Amino acid sequence: MAAPLVAVRQPAEPPNLEEKIHSPATDQPLDPKGLESGPSMGSANETSGLSKNKPQDTAEATKGEKKSVGIRYRVECDEYSVRCGPQWSEEQDDVPFDLESQGLESESPDDNDKPSPVLEVITSVNVDSRRHDRRMRDDAGSDDVSDTGSVVEDRQPKRSLKTTSIRSLGPTRMEIHSPLLLQVIRDVVDYYPTQNLTGDVVTVHEPYWVLVHYYPELKKIYQALVEEQEDSVADSSGEDERTKKKNHLGVLLKFLTPHFEQHVSPIDRRLAKTTPTVKWEDIWYLLKPGEFAYCLFQKTWIGCVIQSVVVNQDDWEVGYWVLDHPLENCIQRARGKLSIKSFEGEQAVASLSIIPRHVFDRLDGGELREKLEKRGEKVCNVLWKRHQYLYYKGTSMDDNDRLYDGPIIAESENRSNDSLPGTKWTFEEDDIPKDDDFVRMDVTGGRKIRPKFADFMSIDPVEDPRSKMTKDHLFLLCPAIISFALKTKEWHVYNVENMRELQEPKYIPDTHIGDENLDIINALSYRQIHSKDKWSADFIKDKGEGVVVLLHGPPGVGKTYTVESTAVATRRPLISLTLADIGTKEENIENELGNWFDLAHRWQSILLIDEADIFLERRMHTDMGRNGVVSAFLRKTEYFGGLLFLTTNRVGHIDEAFLSRVHVVIYLPPLDDDKRKSIWQSFFKKLKDERKGKIRVTPKAQSFVVENAEVLEVKWNGREIRNAFQTAIALAEYESSRRSDFEEGEEILVEPEHFQRVVRMSKRFHAYIDDIKKDDEVYRARNYYGRSDRWEEIEKTTMQEVRHLAMPR
Repeated sequence: MAAPLVAVRQPAEPPNLEEKIHSPATDQPLDPKGLESGPSMGSANETSGLSKNKPQDTAEATKGEKKSVGIRYRVECDEYSVRCGPQWSEEQDDVPFDLESQGLESESPDDNDKPSPVLEVITSVNVDSRRHDRRMRDDAGSDDVSDTGSVVEDRQPKRSLKTTSIRSLGPTRMEIHSPLLLQVIRDVVDYYPTQNLTGDVVTVHEPYWVLVHYYPELKKIYQALVEEQEDSVADSSGEDERTKKKNHLGVLLKFLTPHFEQHVSPIDRRLAKTTPTVKWEDIWYLLKPGEFAYCLFQKTWIGCVIQSVVVNQDDWEVGYWVLDHPLENCIQRARGKLSIKSFEGEQAVASLSIIPRHVFDRLDGGELREKLEKRGEKVCNVLWKRHQYLYYKGTSMDDNDRLYDGPIIAESENRSNDSLPGTKWTFEEDDIPKDDDFVRMDVTGGRKIRPKFADFMSIDPVEDPRSKMTKDHLFLLCPAIISFALKTKEWHVYNVENMRELQEPKYIPDTHIGDENLDIINALSYRQIHSKDKWSADFIKDKGEGVVVLLHGPPGVGKTYTVESTAVATRRPLISLTLADIGTKEENIENELGNWFDLAHRWQSILLIDEADIFLERRMHTDMGRNGVVSAFLRKTEYFGGLLFLTTNRVGHIDEAFLSRVHVVIYLPPLDDDKRKSIWQSFFKKLKDERKGKIRVTPKAQSFVVENAEVLEVKWNGREIRNAFQTAIALAEYESSRRSDFEEGEEILVEPEHFQRVVRMSKRFHAYIDDIKKDDEVYRARNYYGRSDRWEEIEKTTMQEVRHLAMPR
């Protein structure tokens, strides 16, 4: 079944430059006088309007020379019945075909006699010539007779547009032949990955995106060539190269100008409105390759460079690239894609998922641009410092969008990337050609020009100075940073926008370990953190450079809190490990410890192993597995170069071989009433500072917990005091919420009866435990846990006896 005949378009007629040509961008006329003067290009100049003066039509002037051709128009015909085309073509110089009337048959010169055109415009058409063949034979007569009376054989009708029916019009393309014009285009087009500009002949498909995008720049080049010609003395010997270049560029501009005015000027008018709008079919013009743009990726605005725009049946596929900083710590280009679905009519540019930077900056005054540049500065801080101790509050950028509020280590490289969760913040590495940093020559000035993005290839924070990062680099930096959450001890991808410097602590409560012990800890911490040239008394290299501090005592006396306070005071990260983080299998424990020790050393962090007696319990010849765990722990500790804190409440069970490797052992005795009072008061102050006007402990309640005999009798440790305090607050909040007259935002009061209920519950529990075990905590500590909770009393008695013996008699 034959296809229906379709309407046919007529290619744009070359414009007449005797009239003023207006630029849609500036609405100012382009002075055509440079095109009106200068050497003639023969008949091509006459038909295309390149010259007002006709050449002398003499045989002497053209003898042995080919005519110069501005534009050659060619129609490639694909016969509908054969479908293996194109089978034949027809062409003519400087005058486009009138495909609506199908033109006249033109006698094309032999290929060897054809002059080379500046450019060629080729249109593919689908034709059906069967009924025209029959008509041509009828018109020619049934038989032709020669002068001798013999019958001449039937002639095959010559194929031409006159003898065919055009069934459908195919795509149109432009082939640029002029080397001078190609040089101009290559020098002007600084970035257009989807257009191949190499080779002796360059093909540009309609609607000639690359030429339309660089139309204003081409006009400037042309005007510069015109002005230069006016200032120079004409060469009487003929056209020089620059004049030819000007004329060939003029041919291209004459062809493009009507296309630009018809299609691009309305787009520019819509974009120039207070609220810029665009039609879906005009997205290609809005998103020029090489333009900086804002891209909405995973609900976050990022800076990018537009790389390609491809139209599909119902969407535009836009390719772009950003500056990413993957695991190898090198800043490099990475590619992404997005889709713009089709829409009817006009749509606000600001509603698109990718917006040219110059358009949006006009809308918000550059506010988003400044924000992205500052965000890039924060990324650089991490990359050039290799890691940074920061505070994070927000959701992660990995697949689970987990909320986190706490300290982190932002890393420029993650050596344990196998533990990273899945994340959508991944881009493809850009396949940039290795020779992308070549130089080229400017057409008008003769100066060397580097490609537009030669400085965006690859930047190494280890080797390159930070000054290499311009504002455009900062704008393009991806905000996703691989980070280690210190509270959860997990790797995540976090948004650098939610990172901030850690604030100075307003108040650090007393650790209650004594000034002498505190001075020793501070001295050891300072040595490990600030000393660049560490000295070790060990004769073996890298052995014994670290410091191991053992804190022992009953539960809840502040062993862990002492280490946490030290980390806060020294502003160093704290890695707190337990059995779950290290494991208990000999074959795994050494590797796990090695990984944690490496992180602590790299980040200059304080390493805490809580309840270390689990790993260091006394070895026995009957338990080879435990012996292997202790041995592995001893080996790794021997070569650890950082600050290691160990806590235990079973010091009597620790292997003696390890005790000899400990630099400092600090005993924290059970709390007395004065220390408990101090702990209570620190909690009262913290609540007042953080929840002022929302919840308050009344003065009577404060006096009750520090003076009441019933409370003092309980002998709470620090952890139990914290739990009792939180429970009393919860009771007060719950009872207030059940009052009929309670109003939202009303201050909640914590009264003595709230604490009294907690005290009575705690006393009943302790009595129950004592009844089960038939002994008290002091006895259990000495006989079961390897700990003496009465050591402070024994020590005082011993010292008194020593002083008594030392007195002279």
